Amino acid sequence: MPLRSTCIGFQFRVTARQCQWHLTQSAHALFMSPSPAFQATHQRTGFTLIESLISIALIGALMGIALPQLEFQWQKTRRQDAQNSLMQLHLRQLQWRGLHPQYASSLSELNWTGALSISKHYQLSLQSSNAQGYILHATPVGLQSRDTTCSSMSLRISENAKVLRTSNASLLNDAEACWKW
Repeated sequence: MPLRSTCIGFQFRVTARQCQWHLTQSAHALFMSPSPAFQATHQRTGFTLIESLISIALIGALMGIALPQLEFQWQKTRRQDAQNSLMQLHLRQLQWRGLHPQYASSLSELNWTGALSISKHYQLSLQSSNAQGYILHATPVGLQSRDTTCSSMSLRISENAKVLRTSNASLLNDAEACWKW
């Protein structure tokens, strides 16, 4: 009997070694060269260098088209700063005139701190103030000075109390349609 148990033990060890060797070989084959079925279901993902460069070039071209239009829209939006500031000063002038024999001759009399507009995109000035009328000017500063279409905006009160909204040093009209109201 002892001979038989050693024989079984020997066979078991040999079989175990053979089985372990087969497992090692199949694991090595699996990781080093995947089978065609494995390759078909698990493809590599990612971008190649050419695909990345084409994507960057397309984004650059789109930005080149979009940025000038975006800057134009910002300029139009900042024009509202001048219009709102000039209208605020106009309302203050009307209040001042109700209490005094003539319109205010300076921005400080209207309790306007400094000479800049509300959002500080325009330099404001008050000219030709008398009992019949006045002229308010808004001249762009900073980034807004790139706005050549509406380089300056004015609000005039004429002798007959008519409100004139003008632009670009014009005394009578707003040819460029800078004022939107």
